[in-house]
Order: sequence, then structure tokens, then C-alpha cells
Amino acid sequence: FCTRDRKRLEYYCDKMGVPFPTDPGRIADTRPGLKNPYYAAMLDSLDWQVGKILAFLETNDDPRNPGHKLIDNTYIMVSSDNGGLEQSPITNGKDKGQRERITDNTPLRGGKLKIFEGGIRIPFIIQGPGIEENSVCDTPINLIDLFPTYMAMAGAESKTKLDLDGCNILPVILGAASEAAFDDGTARDTLFWHYPSVMPSSSIIRKG
Repeated sequence: FCTRDRKRLEYYCDKMGVPFPTDPGRIADTRPGLKNPYYAAMLDSLDWQVGKILAFLETNDDPRNPGHKLIDNTYIMVSSDNGGLEQSPITNGKDKGQRERITDNTPLRGGKLKIFEGGIRIPFIIQGPGIEENSVCDTPINLIDLFPTYMAMAGAESKTKLDLDGCNILPVILGAASEAAFDDGTARDTLFWHYPSVMPSSSIIRKG
């Protein structure tokens, strides 16, 4: 967990009624409601960082397109790589060796390192040219789809010989299609995950 300054952490400690931490090991608060000032300060910092990027794009001209701002020709994507970590070992301080609750993925089951949706279903937010404001898409996608999608956004021709696992989801993003499809036009109806770790080794198949 991280925060851009102590002031933000102090703010959320006060807001949540949690004493400012003095134990260097424990980072979460296990009371009902997941009152975790560290987590709140980290999300605040993420929001601030995204805001800085958006502000730059909104106020600077696009040198390739006179009369337009960079934001007019830019896609912004915010995502995660896995579900939130539910439990984590405490590595320092007086509670060293114990485990503490970090996040809550309710209503999804499980979290990071788990095969359930709480571990593999993640947020994906995108803003950019041609995307309807406040629209929501229910089409299942995967981060492996981003490479062929970036190719399409850049105007590159699809190359079947690359034999990519992912799909170009730009038509889905723009509302022109309701299914992710491979280069040959075949709609994808199955997603696969494989986690070859020695601890929670698992494979997952989702169809439909």
C-alpha cells in the first residue's frame, strides 16, 4: 500500500475513526465495513494520478491535429490485473506471523490467487473517441485482448499469421459489436486462465 503523502493517510484515518498507525507491520483495520485508511489513501492517490494525466491531455494541443487537444485522439484505460487481495501475512511489527484482511470483493466469491470470480474478474474502465459516455458493456473480455486492440486503434492491419490469443475488441468498445471475435470472424465463447504457481496452482475455463 502507498499514499502520495502523510496528509492523505491522516485524512482517511480521521474520516474513518481509525487511530494513526504506529505499528509498522499491520496495515489494515479488521472492523466491520473494511475501514482501511491505507487502502483509501492508495485509491485517492490513484485517482489523483489519473486526474493529472487527464488534465494534461485536456489542456495540451495535439501537434498532429491542429485545433484539437490530445484528449480528442486518446484512449484512456484503467484496469487491474487480478481481484483484490483478501488476506495477507503480517511481516513486521508486534503481529508478525498473523494474517489480516485487506480488501473485500463482495458480492464476488474469493479474491487474488483464487479461481473464483473475485480473483479473476477485474474492473476495466475506458474513455476515448467514439465511446458513448457512461455506457456499460457486459461482453467478457481479457487483458490478452489489448494487444490486437491497440493494433486496430493504431490503424495496423490484422495479421492472422501472428496467431494471437486475444481478440480485437475495438468494435465492442465502440458499440459496433456485442461479441469479441478472432481475426477470422469467429466469435469467442470461451476464456481460459492458467496459474502455474506451486502454491494455488489452478486452471479455469469459462464458457458463455
